[in-house]
Amino acid sequence: MGKRAFLCLLALLLLLPPLLSSCFIVINRPGEDTTAPPAGETRPPDTTAARAALPDPAGEEKKAAQERLSSMMTRDMNGLSLIVSTSSANLLGLEEGETTTLSRARYEMMEEIKEKYNAKILAIEPENGDPLTGLREAKTAGIYYADLFLLPADQVGALALAGYLTDLSSAPFLALSADYYRQEAIRSASSGERIYAVSGAAAEDPDRYACLWYDRTLAEARSLSLCDAVDAGAWTVEALLSAVKAVRAEGEGAPAAILSRAPISVFAEDLFLASDFRYSYVREDGRSDIFEPRGRAETFAGRLADLASGAFAQDGTPLSDGAFLDGGALFCFGHLGDKRDFSVRAHDLCPLPLPKMDESQPDYVTPPDGTLYFSIVSDCANIAESAVFIDALNCRAYGQMREEYLSEFLNYFARDERSVDMVERIAGAVSFDLCCVFGPSLPDLHAGTAEVLTAAANGESLIYRYNAAFYKALLALYTVTGG
Repeated sequence: MGKRAFLCLLALLLLLPPLLSSCFIVINRPGEDTTAPPAGETRPPDTTAARAALPDPAGEEKKAAQERLSSMMTRDMNGLSLIVSTSSANLLGLEEGETTTLSRARYEMMEEIKEKYNAKILAIEPENGDPLTGLREAKTAGIYYADLFLLPADQVGALALAGYLTDLSSAPFLALSADYYRQEAIRSASSGERIYAVSGAAAEDPDRYACLWYDRTLAEARSLSLCDAVDAGAWTVEALLSAVKAVRAEGEGAPAAILSRAPISVFAEDLFLASDFRYSYVREDGRSDIFEPRGRAETFAGRLADLASGAFAQDGTPLSDGAFLDGGALFCFGHLGDKRDFSVRAHDLCPLPLPKMDESQPDYVTPPDGTLYFSIVSDCANIAESAVFIDALNCRAYGQMREEYLSEFLNYFARDERSVDMVERIAGAVSFDLCCVFGPSLPDLHAGTAEVLTAAANGESLIYRYNAAFYKALLALYTVTGG
């Protein structure tokens, strides 16, 4: 039973005593004591006693987070203004006027940090969403650009390879092994012994996480219990493909089987990573390598092409998702942030984690494409202060912000507890891959990994495309890992 389902049951149990006591009708005979029950009978429950407060997961995590922040080193920054370059300023909680419970929690968190360290935090947004160009132009003009970045994974590699990021392995005050950082994320943003970025609780934005939405109304009409399949570990690519084929076989008048809100390249890459594959890995001899497509990966590519054949037009663009919004499609590939569009529809549209490759896969995996990272500019004038800020922010956010997100999803977007259980699985299963950070900046590495899958989704030979790009991709990988 999910934690939130348990809380609802607990609330019901706490309400039972007054409901039952209101049904008692006591008729006293003349002379009977009306203040005590007859011998052998028990008195009804005392409904005047104060009831125990329901547990509040977000409140409990908040208290623990505040205690952690209080125990951290105090450093007076004398009103210093730290500049953060980011297109995700909402995660920093800088706007007091925000109205959601999650945004208010972020604002409160930031106020505590600014007060503790006597600092000001300013956010700037890179022009056209391109921090590398903005930083280069600022350096050419002799202008101080920013102290630190909060960046999507695919922008970290370009800045790192251009020499614009500080090596965080030597930065002071960063507790890199702490629970509030994701160690796999740190490794994915490292080159040799250098650590260019960290990802932790304060950089988490579940709205960015990929998922597969489904129409519960259409699914139940076809006797598909998809959340139960997830719980049983049976939600696999084959299970998805079987459902898709069954809907397609219904013929004229049937709903669409699967649609997508993203291009085929994103669809292919995310399903691949969710199937517990890795673009890059370390061999037993310590050398880095890229994935081998034969066998299991080749089987995956065949299933991917079958799925994509009904979800995309010939040019690789996704078919309209309007049918899904109006209850005319069973599945739609998207992100948790789609909840704002989907929650207001008449049909019950619910998120699922992306499927496993097969039931032997240990657990579900959420692709890292929406992951954000903190990094410090290489010529930062306030390296120590930036490191203190990154550490304090992730420490303070740990635990509470995830719970706040789940609570907000339950109260404003979910139709039932099961949807929140699925969101919790998705948010807790993010994995990371070095190629997702550095691949977008290294065309050969990208061509030997993500582009190969796009070709396979289009029905091309995975082996042929892979073999043509393998050595160039491997050489590009070596430029990052050092061999």
